[in-house]
Amino acid sequence: MILGDLGAEVWKVERPGGGDDARGMGPFLDGASRYFQASNRGKRSLALDIRGRWRPF
Repeated sequence: MILGDLGAEVWKVERPGGGDDARGMGPFLDGASRYFQASNRGKRSLALDIRGRWRPF
């Protein structure tokens, strides 16, 4: 959060389909977790599946 507050572009990498467990923690406002919003403010989010087979170049 601090780097984002200082102007950095911060990316949060989450698993596809479920995302961060904090999305399900209350309290909720308009269907969204206030805890998740507060702890991830200023971040961009990306769902990335890294379970695939690794292939060297």
